[in-house]
Amino acid sequence: MEAPARALVTDSQVNQLAQKLLRWEDFEWPALEAVQELHKLSESHPENQRIIGRNKLVLEGVVHVLQNGGAKSKLWCCAVLVNLAYRSEENTAKIGSVEGILLGLLEALRTRGTELTRADRCQQEACGALSNIAFSNALNSLSIARTTGMLETLVRLVAGRNPDDSSEGDGGGDCISDDTKAEAALVLSNCAANSREAAELTVSCLGAVEALKSLFGCQDVEAKRTAVGVFGNLSKCECAATILRDARVREDVLFPALSAGDIGAIAHRELSEQDLSVLSMRASAMMALTRLSTYSELEDLNADERMLHTIILILKRAINNQTWASINWQLPSPLNALALLTINKQNVSVLASNDELLDLLVKVLEYWRRQQGVVTRRSQSTQINITEMDLALCIVTTAQLARHSTVRRQLAQRSVANLLNEVAKTTTGAGNGGCKLVSSSLWVFQDRHFAVYMAAHHRLGGHAECLLSKLDGSVLKMIVDWASLDTGLGARALAQVIESEIAELEQEEEWEGRQRTRASSRGKAAASPLPTPRPRAARRRKISVRRPDTP
Repeated sequence: MEAPARALVTDSQVNQLAQKLLRWEDFEWPALEAVQELHKLSESHPENQRIIGRNKLVLEGVVHVLQNGGAKSKLWCCAVLVNLAYRSEENTAKIGSVEGILLGLLEALRTRGTELTRADRCQQEACGALSNIAFSNALNSLSIARTTGMLETLVRLVAGRNPDDSSEGDGGGDCISDDTKAEAALVLSNCAANSREAAELTVSCLGAVEALKSLFGCQDVEAKRTAVGVFGNLSKCECAATILRDARVREDVLFPALSAGDIGAIAHRELSEQDLSVLSMRASAMMALTRLSTYSELEDLNADERMLHTIILILKRAINNQTWASINWQLPSPLNALALLTINKQNVSVLASNDELLDLLVKVLEYWRRQQGVVTRRSQSTQINITEMDLALCIVTTAQLARHSTVRRQLAQRSVANLLNEVAKTTTGAGNGGCKLVSSSLWVFQDRHFAVYMAAHHRLGGHAECLLSKLDGSVLKMIVDWASLDTGLGARALAQVIESEIAELEQEEEWEGRQRTRASSRGKAAASPLPTPRPRAARRRKISVRRPDTP
């Protein structure tokens, strides 16, 4: 039997509850009752969530209780903020703009209480509120990282130390649960995902990297996955990536994470929540590993087939704006990983045999075309935004896979050349969106050197006294390398490769057509028997008899 639907809360009711939060002095219980009622109304009720979240008095009342209330009231205030900020961009922005909200949550992070179900229960709920406030909001993420004492407090929680404990040892560590450690790490992860400055501030915080490495040492799978996820988001910042590499995060965390779980057993059973956690952790580790590896290390980085299929699945979910393993994956993460993994020849061979990957790459190009105002039957609906970086990574990955003739043929059959020519027409001269993989090292540039195009120009190389003749080889190479850092030129070069494949296909089809015509003609000739000559009529041989001469 279904539970009866809850009625919508009115603005008048919300105002009354807000007054209870704001106007209390000696007796706290009215405020506690009010915040518990707000939690009940906002839980799993999007419309009530919206009505309560737009009320400024409520948010100011929550700040008042966070700064002045007891441990139990603070706990419920944090729980209300968790509900209000959950999957609501509007509420998240409003909460982040309320004066004193982050300082109030910092107070909650430092609050422990014996009257709670667990001493660190308020701290865990405060981490949940901060995590939701930071989610997909760059301004809130940076504000959290810049709040004095916030990162230090979160790092101490991740390390399992009570924020009020001034000792450098593990004092109080047994009072911080793995759940609270993981929740604190998730705040750092969300902040780093949305802000490069937040990532730099995090890795610069004393003891942050070591605390996160210790979190990976927990027995809890979710805690391990969260630790890997934080390193994945931090690795997107080049400054942070350098620090992580020097701290041996690759060796101590990412490579061990790749071998986590019994993948052979997982492949032969229905996936559980823990299986999904293991698979997503391994995928996150591989994505982070690609960002923290040099070119020569990427050449030797073999990913097993199951890993590559998982990353392709993540790409599919990101394109369709869907979560997987309770994570809201963003498009650049799988695209960047696939582009870097194609530096390894064995990975290219595995990926080239996956038809779904080619369809997904084509879909990214289709979605990009829709953003330019061109609507086609295949790109009629999309909720994601294709950035310049996404487009460049898609071009690079497609070009790397097109080393295989079978891939070139499949791309030719999918009319990808037309899409690439549109990309070239629109983006040539606009750079590469920050994607350093768009360079003269791409194989599609090697047979179609830019010098050829420059030589065809009427001023650069069209006559004996052309400008190119005045340049030496090193300067010309510098021009080529500089000019190749352009997504449009990469798209044009790949389009020409595919157009050549189309021409070959057409020639083959024409030749096969002629062969079929000839075979058909021969077949018809063989089917009709040769006409048999009519038998000649029997002739009676005329025998002349010589008669004797008569006298």
